[in-house]
Amino acid sequence: MLAYLCTGLLLGSVLYMAVSPMKFQWDFFVFYDAAQSLRYHLNPYQPSELGTLGLRQSPLSFTYPPLSILGFFPLAFLPPAAAAMLWFVLKCVLFVWFLKVTAFVHRFDWRNPLDSSLLFLGFNSTLLSDLGSGNTSIPQFLLVWSGIALFLRGKEAWSGLCLSASAFLKLQPLVLLFLLPLVRRPARWRALVIGLGIFALYIGANFLFFPEGSRAFLQEAMLRVGGERGIVSPSALALLQESLQMLGSVSYLAPWQDYFLGYARYYYVLFVLGFGGLSFALLWKNRSTRWLSETEAVCLGLLTYLAIIPRVKSYEFILALPIAGYVLARTEVKYRYALWLFLCLPVVYPLSPEGFLDLTSSAQLGPVKKVQSLFFHYLPYWQTLLLWGWFAQKYIRLAGGPSQKPSAPPATTFT
Repeated sequence: MLAYLCTGLLLGSVLYMAVSPMKFQWDFFVFYDAAQSLRYHLNPYQPSELGTLGLRQSPLSFTYPPLSILGFFPLAFLPPAAAAMLWFVLKCVLFVWFLKVTAFVHRFDWRNPLDSSLLFLGFNSTLLSDLGSGNTSIPQFLLVWSGIALFLRGKEAWSGLCLSASAFLKLQPLVLLFLLPLVRRPARWRALVIGLGIFALYIGANFLFFPEGSRAFLQEAMLRVGGERGIVSPSALALLQESLQMLGSVSYLAPWQDYFLGYARYYYVLFVLGFGGLSFALLWKNRSTRWLSETEAVCLGLLTYLAIIPRVKSYEFILALPIAGYVLARTEVKYRYALWLFLCLPVVYPLSPEGFLDLTSSAQLGPVKKVQSLFFHYLPYWQTLLLWGWFAQKYIRLAGGPSQKPSAPPATTFT
């Protein structure tokens, strides 16, 4: 019954968003405006120029590489509502493909209440956040998982191409290329080299053909790091900044407030070095011990990525949905439903821009409410850390057990 209820609510939400494209898709209209600017030979980084023609649809500015506009250019010839609906339908199709590509990690079954509710509510309804906002996380992480699947099948050139292409719009996924040599022994570097080469050509082409736009993109990208916090951007850097702000607001700690707030980015770098270094050590050691399978090593690496990157939006936790399904299916029954409740805790139901952009500042709250806000506003981040801990404890438990050669991991299968 629960499975059909969650599936029905998910499909109903998708249908509601599909028939009301102008109420949602606010991120898509940023790309649509940029494509319109290109169509009318205007500067996509100066949306006011498009506004003078009465064609601007979004109050937000375009902050991505100039060549990425070409992917949205065909939609510029459609009316805004039609373009948004077509983009929405395309993303739904791509998500079905995403589920097929990631089936080697976890095959979602709509009849299973754990699976259907995870897709509907997992990571603060990350799937609905992406579908409602019109962002690009689904195609982006489809490319990421495709690149990983191809790498595990030995198709390293195609793997490098997919992973580099996943960073053509948002640059952060490029670092996932460095995960690949840590998955197998001996290390395979071909995908990494090819991926970096393709990305270098892409960035070079941006500066060659659109030098001013490329410089504007880099300036905007640097300004946006750490600029958003809370439900809309539950990243490690945002959590650290908000936690330090909370400590600085305590009266008897006020004299040291500058040490809390002024050095937030230095503390973040230390966290990245510590947490990232621990994950690197586990993955490096696992190449010889094989306590974790290749699939599990990939999952550990992807969770590390989500845990340390400086800017991660609520809809980007789509990347971890297959990993959450994998962990749920392998957790002991006595703990499984507690984990399921934590992963599916519906803190926010992000169907409206007002609910999605809940930016209540913890500085305006009392001490207890401040702690609660850090938990609930950053729930997807805490869920990511919990899943990371599942893989880490499995490795440590097996490595610290009886001295024996670990059983060979099951062969990775693909459909």
